[in-house]
Amino acid sequence: MQLHVLIPSIGFGGAEKLAVDIAAELQKKGFSVTVIFEDDKSNAEIKNYIILKKIPFSNAGISLKKKYNFKILNLLHAFFTMFHIVKKYSIRNVILHLPWNNVYNFQFWLFRIFRLKVITVFHSTPTVFNPVKGLKTVVNNRNFKLVSVSQNNREVLAQSLQVPQNHINLIYNGINIDTIGKTKDERSSQVIDELKQFKRNNYKIIATIGRCESVKGLHEFIHAANKMIKDHNDVVFIWIGDGPEREKGLMIADKYQITERLLFTGNVFNVFELLKSVDLMLFPTHMEGLSLALLEAGLLEIPIIASNASSNPEVIEDHKTGLLFHVGDSCDLLDKL
Repeated sequence: MQLHVLIPSIGFGGAEKLAVDIAAELQKKGFSVTVIFEDDKSNAEIKNYIILKKIPFSNAGISLKKKYNFKILNLLHAFFTMFHIVKKYSIRNVILHLPWNNVYNFQFWLFRIFRLKVITVFHSTPTVFNPVKGLKTVVNNRNFKLVSVSQNNREVLAQSLQVPQNHINLIYNGINIDTIGKTKDERSSQVIDELKQFKRNNYKIIATIGRCESVKGLHEFIHAANKMIKDHNDVVFIWIGDGPEREKGLMIADKYQITERLLFTGNVFNVFELLKSVDLMLFPTHMEGLSLALLEAGLLEIPIIASNASSNPEVIEDHKTGLLFHVGDSCDLLDKL
């Protein structure tokens, strides 16, 4: 069966990595898979990861972000873009991975026009959103299936779409223990070597994983790092991942004069091997679909401190499998540390 995996993201994170991993597994099971993603300079990491996984791809202009100031122009642009892609690639069966909901929801009716069979995976639905008129009819169509990656995500999505929760398939994110840690790339090897050097010098390594931006708890992470580094001579903080506020984070670290022990690695593909050098996972995100980073840290039995945002309490049972702090509360975070 021919299957097209659409990733209309700008940037590379956990949702995009999981989308490519699923495509790779489907290819192993005999599906003819093609990944289609947005042709954007910030998506170089998506392209590199797809190549690493040896999956056929096309970097077409499929981003569903708003490109114009007028809604009608966005609708027309989306229609003709999707029309071109459907005809060019003879698309019939689709898995659509959405890292966000509110940017893309006005597009769903297009799939009904083209009569495609679509599985839409909502990786993160942080707040209730207003769907466009007629969307409820679309999602009730038998060719249109919805998947949520957490129960919290599912509840918000059901409320937004005004449908019963049983209309939305709950499939938790997961990790393949047979293949995890086997992806090799040069940047991962470099970072792993750096962390091993810190371990040889008896440093404790506190890490987080995610897109480098405020919504992932960047400011709380830096605040905690500043306090802990100045109070303890043997701790290092590591932010694993890239994002739009990485340079801002570096500037704040420089202002606090902690750049030697607060590191920003950028994107690495072999996170699992890197985590083997980590002593504590700190996860201060303000919202989350369902974190692969927490699953990987749990598999390695790394102590975890996470915010109580979104789906995190579905992964971490407070004071049993980790510690939870109130989202956005730097004082509570420091108490837990």
